[in-house]
Amino acid sequence: METGLKNMTVRKNNNNNFQPLNRLSVQVSLNGLSFLIQNTETLEIIFFKDISFLGTYSPEEVLFEIKKAYETYPKLSENIENISILHENNLYALVPKSIFQEEAISEYLKFNTKVLPNDYITFDTLDVYDMVTVYVPFTNINNYFFEIYGAFDFYHTSTIFIQKILAEERKENLLKMHVHVFDCRFDVLVTQNKSVQLYNRFTYSTPEDFIYYILFIAEQLNMNPEVFPLYLYGKIKEGDALYTIAYTYIRNVFLPEIISSAKGMELLSKIDIQSHPLLFSN
Repeated sequence: METGLKNMTVRKNNNNNFQPLNRLSVQVSLNGLSFLIQNTETLEIIFFKDISFLGTYSPEEVLFEIKKAYETYPKLSENIENISILHENNLYALVPKSIFQEEAISEYLKFNTKVLPNDYITFDTLDVYDMVTVYVPFTNINNYFFEIYGAFDFYHTSTIFIQKILAEERKENLLKMHVHVFDCRFDVLVTQNKSVQLYNRFTYSTPEDFIYYILFIAEQLNMNPEVFPLYLYGKIKEGDALYTIAYTYIRNVFLPEIISSAKGMELLSKIDIQSHPLLFSN
């Protein structure tokens, strides 16, 4: 997969006493941050912190919170070998690779999001699935991490979510719905035969909003609520209001362990051959 900055820097420890190096994954949104540090050899989770904001922040305010996190949590600076950044925002669009043209990259976003003249637009390529995610990353935040670590990898969360789900899919005709829940918004991915039938983002204020969009999509795609499986990921757990209303209207509701975990986070493997974890906040 081609995406973001391709190079990865490795920090060497000049101390004669060997210290295991760590990898840092950071998920960035206007509503919160997640930091995950994992040992590169044992894959042990060294540190995890999920920070929710009171409302929606500006990119400048998010950067301030990142700097504050570095001051508050010294482990974020200890023995970091490499880093990946996940950008979670609604400034993105999925484009079939067959029609994608890099020179026209801004054209793919202008119909569903407001793009400013000075916005930096980039893309992730899912070669196996013939799709491209076009998006606007948080440039000021990328610049901050570049100053600290040098070159690093960054992606849009939709890229990683789609890749992970499709990698686990089996070849079958059954339509499946996958819903990744964030604060006040959620992404819907409908798959069939290891291919994407629909991907979209919705905002919600109440559980009724949440189930309305799910049932609307099901109706448009002729998905029978008594038959199709609904997989829920992210900020949702069994017994909460979103889960309860989904289970009321959909017969087959699942919370897959592949992405959900007791700590409220999950590790996602990097798309290319290197095994570097990425993070979705839960």
